[in-house]
Amino acid sequence: MLFLDEPTSGLDPNSASLIRNHVKRIQEEGTTIVLTTHDMHEAEALSDRVGIMHAGALVALDEPHRLKTIYGKPEIEVIYQQDGKVVMKSWPIAEEATKDHIYQLMSTNQILSMRSKEASLADVFAALTGSELS
Repeated sequence: MLFLDEPTSGLDPNSASLIRNHVKRIQEEGTTIVLTTHDMHEAEALSDRVGIMHAGALVALDEPHRLKTIYGKPEIEVIYQQDGKVVMKSWPIAEEATKDHIYQLMSTNQILSMRSKEASLADVFAALTGSELS
């Protein structure tokens, strides 16, 4: 068993990548790794299961994709032109008003790009704790 606390904190991107790759190798060899981090991208990249702590209590524990499915809200992200400026806006996929916003932009030929966006672990953290990571 290996315990790591913020293993890539303060490292440049290349060094952080080397550390992540080494951790993955150790994990593939069968070592159980307990990782503490505030970096939700790192937690998702390195973890089979993620526990989210808030006020000293474990508020969620599951696989990253399941946490995002249960607590996250997928969105439609649209980049469009408005009054000569480029604007980026996201709307929840499941809301009825989203289709009205998109239809309005499509009917006036303002959309530059559009994509679906799944929830992130940072979104899950915010939903479960009522605060965002800084």
